[in-house]
Amino acid sequence: MTSRVTREPGSDSLEKAILSRSRSRAKAKGVPFSLTYLDIVIPDHCPILGIKLERGTSYGLDTSPSLDRIVPKLGYVPGNVRVISNRANRIKSDSTPEELSRILTYVLENDPTKAKSRRRLHANFPAAHAALAAAPDVQPGQSNT
Repeated sequence: MTSRVTREPGSDSLEKAILSRSRSRAKAKGVPFSLTYLDIVIPDHCPILGIKLERGTSYGLDTSPSLDRIVPKLGYVPGNVRVISNRANRIKSDSTPEELSRILTYVLENDPTKAKSRRRLHANFPAAHAALAAAPDVQPGQSNT
């Protein structure tokens, strides 16, 4: 369930604040901005981590809603943004999919209590493991791009 309901634009201060902050970030980053109030849809739970999003007044908590640009260089435009948790947005903020996959693989393969998880990982993400096996080694702080 999401917070999108029929109401007057700007009547919800959280959506209004997210819209205002994203407009400022777009200007600072030099990326397009064409969002409206109706483009800001806050779900009850983070679609990535599954944690409940808190609509309180504290900004920057792990559970705070945060606007994510799906493809960062496209900017803040309809269809390229989603609301996720602040924690999820921080985790993915400067990580590549390959880096995230390597972290997941490392954690699961180096935790002796996670043998079942390791088997599940290989069964559920064969394409990711094939890509990692074929990828050249990347040193910390480097990227293949």
